[in-house]
Amino acid sequence: MSFHHPEFLWALFACLIPLIIHLFNFRRYKKVKFSNVEMLKQLKTESRKSRQIKKWLIMLTRMLAIASMVLAFARPFIPSKSTVSARNLVSIYLDNSESMNAEGEKGPLFENAKNDIRELIQNLPTSSSIQVIDNQLSPFATKTYNVQNVESIIDEIEIVPKANNFNQVIQKAYSKKVGEGFETQQLFVFSDLQKTAPLELSNLDSSSLINLVKSKPNLPQNAAVDSVWLAEPISKLGDAIQLRVKVSNSGSEEIESSTLMLYINDVQQGAESFSIAANSSKVFDLAFTSASKGWIEGRVEITDVPITFDNAYYFTAFLEPNINVLNIGKSSPYLANVFGKDPVFSYSTTNQSSVDYGNLASYDLIILNQVNKISSGLAGECKKYVKEGGVLCMVPSEVKENNDGLSQLGAGSYGKLNKKDISIRNSDLNSGFYKGVYKRIPKNAVLPKVKRCYNLAGYDRGILKLKDGSAILATTNAGR
Repeated sequence: MSFHHPEFLWALFACLIPLIIHLFNFRRYKKVKFSNVEMLKQLKTESRKSRQIKKWLIMLTRMLAIASMVLAFARPFIPSKSTVSARNLVSIYLDNSESMNAEGEKGPLFENAKNDIRELIQNLPTSSSIQVIDNQLSPFATKTYNVQNVESIIDEIEIVPKANNFNQVIQKAYSKKVGEGFETQQLFVFSDLQKTAPLELSNLDSSSLINLVKSKPNLPQNAAVDSVWLAEPISKLGDAIQLRVKVSNSGSEEIESSTLMLYINDVQQGAESFSIAANSSKVFDLAFTSASKGWIEGRVEITDVPITFDNAYYFTAFLEPNINVLNIGKSSPYLANVFGKDPVFSYSTTNQSSVDYGNLASYDLIILNQVNKISSGLAGECKKYVKEGGVLCMVPSEVKENNDGLSQLGAGSYGKLNKKDISIRNSDLNSGFYKGVYKRIPKNAVLPKVKRCYNLAGYDRGILKLKDGSAILATTNAGR
């Protein structure tokens, strides 16, 4: 036999009350002497026994009445075999990410979700086994609780800066079902259902039921800093550094006026007012300078309510004190003019036999300048250098042997050496590769002519071409 409300069985102790009354409610008899009482003694004895039996019957009747009332409140039932084996697990997931701070029609989404859970709990059988899960997968998610204990756990859950992960929640709930042998499971998800990774439901079976309760925010406007990046890959100390900021509006109304502020090392260095249409994004350009070299700490902020957790974006940038350039091969006065006279660059040159392979990673740019034959060792080290993010520039020699090692570097190949007398194409100087190199490019600029050049094959793109369309400077990507 089972009970719907077994907690009422504690009231069976009330059956002791009639027993206590019976034991302590004694009537004392006073003896009266008569001359001839033999017949009276016999009548008195018989009447006392009958009264005692009546008292016991009354006591038992009272105890039976109390027990019947207690059992009626406990609601006993005889479970069938299927009912005994079909244990059900109720898993409740409460999304406590920052986005649940948004306002809904009845107030904050997080408090609305808590109220919905309380209403759900009140409609569950008191004998239910309940599991509570939050975004942190807190220790209480490994246990099951009854109805009375769950409400206190829900009250203690607070907003945390951790995004939801439905796959982890589903796996946690399903592991509890399988680990403790529950026959069926109901998972209730209380969340605003923000975008997350694709759900992985392949491990679930038909005995698990997922119920989604979506909390819908009332957000006519919601701006957020989406991402921040540098416009140039290398930042020179003392020069203006261009920063690009992407701001998104996920609300249903246009943001007509807001402010974007830039802080570098906790000092404000820029501000810009902006407007942005509903359900769209916009990229803004900001600039800053820094007198200190090395790592700097930056922060971009916007003014937007009621959701404020996505209004700030933190970033770091490394300002190179020097750009290290290594020339391997033939010494060139032209390269020395480019890199040797600018204090930003640290320029050095060496031949192939004197290269310090262990120190190659410290250079930002390596130039293989007219090396007649690239050894396998140098080619292998240059390949490793490129894969890890270094920039390698190869200037060919007139000797055909310089093709050795190119395939190992992941570059293309040099074809036939052709004699030409063609100038460079003007339009290529407007590409992004040369941005910032020239202050002004005349429309009818007279550019150098090329007398001889190799045919280039196997490169991703040409960034400098002759007027006949053949590339004389090309680039390819490898690794980082």
